[in-house]
Amino acid sequence: MTVRQYSGGKSTMMTDRVEIGDAFGTALLEELEHGNAFEVAERDDGFVGVHPIARYFAEYSDWPELEKVAIDSASGRVLDLGAGAGRATLTLQQRNQSVLAVYNSPLAVQVCRRRGVQNIVLGTIFDLPPQQETFDSVLMLGGNLGFLQGPSTARAFLIAAASVTSPSARIFGISTDPYLSLNPTHLAYYKRNFESGRVGGQMRLRIRHGIRATVWFDLWLLSVPDLQQVVANTDWNLGAVQRDGARYLATLTRC
Repeated sequence: MTVRQYSGGKSTMMTDRVEIGDAFGTALLEELEHGNAFEVAERDDGFVGVHPIARYFAEYSDWPELEKVAIDSASGRVLDLGAGAGRATLTLQQRNQSVLAVYNSPLAVQVCRRRGVQNIVLGTIFDLPPQQETFDSVLMLGGNLGFLQGPSTARAFLIAAASVTSPSARIFGISTDPYLSLNPTHLAYYKRNFESGRVGGQMRLRIRHGIRATVWFDLWLLSVPDLQQVVANTDWNLGAVQRDGARYLATLTRC
């Protein structure tokens, strides 16, 4: 059941008593102002994962090793996609590198600006304003390769990425191979996806915070063979892959 509540002349969409809005950004703002906030990810099979949201504020010294390798490899002008609370962008700013942060959460953008991020765009790679210069590196840290969402949207993303990057550009993306999981709940979910015609690691999620929730969206955990299929016949090649268990860093290079 969907109802609309009114307060102060503004309407707020409510679904089953859940307020649809910027739940992720709300959690980031709470962490910034009070600390001890959590990211709650609800999957469409009912599985719920809860993690401290402080990881989006972590200093470089506390990052996973693969993320250090990624940002240390990012040269030239950098596009930080899925910037979160701005940890990668702030690190690059401290290194005097040119960087543009991008995130589709209004409150996350507010948090980034309050923390000192100088250049940030609200939206996705498809919302970038015209650029005077192309980007030489694209960062997709924290599992943000998942924002490829699925095979068809992934190709659209790679086309957009090629349109704003230099001929020698590289994408540094972190993902998790779903098929290396030992969790029977996850494996059953991937099997259900296959049976329904979806890609195995393609998850339907929403982020929760208090009574607020984002809209449902797709997040794709790609295996390396999945990624190889996606980049075939595009302007990108799959280069080096560095692994840490199920987690991996993939480097895509322009053809």
